[in-house]
Amino acid sequence: MLPDELRIRLKGSDRDFFEGADAIFQRNGYVPKRSKTKDVIFVYRRKGKNVAKVAIDSRGNTRMYLKYYAISDPDDYFRERIRIVAEEFDDRYTGMIPGAIENVGYSYRYPDGRQFFLFHSEMIDVGIPGVTELAEIDRLVSRQTAWWDEGRL
Repeated sequence: MLPDELRIRLKGSDRDFFEGADAIFQRNGYVPKRSKTKDVIFVYRRKGKNVAKVAIDSRGNTRMYLKYYAISDPDDYFRERIRIVAEEFDDRYTGMIPGAIENVGYSYRYPDGRQFFLFHSEMIDVGIPGVTELAEIDRLVSRQTAWWDEGRL
């Protein structure tokens, strides 16, 4: 069940989306825990692994962050979020970095065929995807959870 502090602050379709996302996270064993910050931040954690974070800043802006690097084929929405994050970092952490952990991160292929690998095993800022993306979130979280359950990073 969506934590009361989030339920009170979220409105309309945002609340519908986060109630659905919360159900997915909790069905996979992730428990929401409030961070000790001035902003309202809940992190979904299981067995020492964080899969998602919901943050509402002091101005009321809401964002969701999701970890899904175990998935090589996210749908268009989540694939584009990888590109946006990489470009926000000015393409730092992309390419081939000697000594980096192989295949821990996010892949992206541009329409012209160029591709990069984002060495970044952290959560990706996915904004508020909307209820139409809940089935994909379920797939991403389930596969990321299975990846960790197999003993991978």
